[in-house]
Amino acid sequence: MRFFAHVDDATGVVQTILMSPDDQPPVLVPEAPAHVMVDVTDLSPQPASGWTYNGSVFSPPVADVNRDALLSKAQQALQGNLAYLALNPPTTAQALTQVDALTRQINALIRLVAHALDSTDGT
Repeated sequence: MRFFAHVDDATGVVQTILMSPDDQPPVLVPEAPAHVMVDVTDLSPQPASGWTYNGSVFSPPVADVNRDALLSKAQQALQGNLAYLALNPPTTAQALTQVDALTRQINALIRLVAHALDSTDGT
């Protein structure tokens, strides 16, 4: 059994993943728009609908990549915030640096909550 990505040839976007009981790619109806079938059986991670294909590499949607980046920044922010809280008392420069860091962290959280994952600007 093999798995094939049905990729729109014009956009490079994976439309769906199809399963074939033999080693041959599934055949779509002749009226289907221009497409490419790519064997993805042995790929890890497995591409899915909405991923892009540039002719050699599959990539997850930008929103997925940005969400992962923002979540990683949130984990790092916890460490920085704990370090700041341990200062007794912080200097003015440290407080100003923390205000900048907190503004970026709030922007990241707003992007996550509002599903504004087209970018990570301001985070």
